[in-house]
Amino acid sequence: MDAVVLNYNDAATTIHFVESIQNYSCIERIVVVDNCSTDGSFETLCKYRNDKIIVIKTERNGGYGYGNNNGISFLVKNYNTRYIIISNPDVEVSEGTVAGCLNYLTKNPNCAVVAPMMKMKNMEKSYHCAWRIPSFCQYLFFSLVFLGKLGEKMYYGRNFLDGSGPVNVGCVAGSFLVVDAEKFVKAGLYDENIFLYCEETTLGIRLRKVNYDSVLLRDLYFVHHHSISINKSIQSVINQKKLMWNSREYVLNHYYKNNFIRRFIIRLVKLVSLLEDRVYLKIKQFKLIEKKV
Repeated sequence: MDAVVLNYNDAATTIHFVESIQNYSCIERIVVVDNCSTDGSFETLCKYRNDKIIVIKTERNGGYGYGNNNGISFLVKNYNTRYIIISNPDVEVSEGTVAGCLNYLTKNPNCAVVAPMMKMKNMEKSYHCAWRIPSFCQYLFFSLVFLGKLGEKMYYGRNFLDGSGPVNVGCVAGSFLVVDAEKFVKAGLYDENIFLYCEETTLGIRLRKVNYDSVLLRDLYFVHHHSISINKSIQSVINQKKLMWNSREYVLNHYYKNNFIRRFIIRLVKLVSLLEDRVYLKIKQFKLIEKKV
């Protein structure tokens, strides 16, 4: 098994993660993909090259899917790798969890993607680490303040995620997963038209179309220090929200049956959601000022 770790302007976090997993016996090599960083990350990362750590650089910063696809394709082409870890650098994962994911994947021929439960840095479970493939309305409305309840059914209940053993799910979070590269390639890899966000849902849809399973291992876990890398590269919360909505708009227009009316509704809901976010941030800033006064 090999690993792909994507870096963009955050060499310190990437190095920390690579050093934490480089001695795991179940990992043969680690490919660090620098996604055209602008802060000298590539040169810094190259200093850590050795027999196990490979550092490559993409031709452009094409986003999460593009960068990871480069790493996966590199491993398949040069080493004929079958099982590949795809991981954010801002996670902690034990060797036992990694080995458990590999063991499940090798013993279940219809499984293309397997992931452990996600915990946050306070060690509480993240109950949004797996979800059903959403309907059009669920995916359109789930992040809205006033209409968000329409999308709640896309998430599995706590009782489901608090259970034990492996379960088939629609989608898993992209911060840490292990894939069968042969099946992953057959499903079309990540959609490179998406720069960031929404990759997990499109992957779930693509795998379902070719009848492959995505599985959550509820007895294993990893820790995600959420959005460290993203927040270093995209400072504005509103810009993050805009980027997320651009990706979601693409998914709704290209992965679901669509027409002029639906496209109009998507644009309207996008504007409402971004307005809600602006109002929420203004209220939050006002409360912080009041506390200081």
